[in-house]
Amino acid sequence: MSERAVYVHLDDPKIDDVWLEKLHQFPYIETLSIKSPQVTDKGLANLENLPNLMSLDLIDTNATPAGIAKLRQSSEKLQRVAAYPSRP
Repeated sequence: MSERAVYVHLDDPKIDDVWLEKLHQFPYIETLSIKSPQVTDKGLANLENLPNLMSLDLIDTNATPAGIAKLRQSSEKLQRVAAYPSRP
């Protein structure tokens, strides 16, 4: 992944909260899509270190509305968050 990446799509059940800590190395990310049931509110807190994040898609994660609200409050540029639950 280029350190200048502005769009990142993560689709792997191995992506977890600890893995998301690595994203701070890519401060230019503007749009992020995450699909993994291993991601929780703790992982969302790691996204606060992305100063240019404007759009976030959460697919099949275990993030809660409270975790999403906290991220929105702490991320100055974040304009859009969409959360899609897993299908039964």
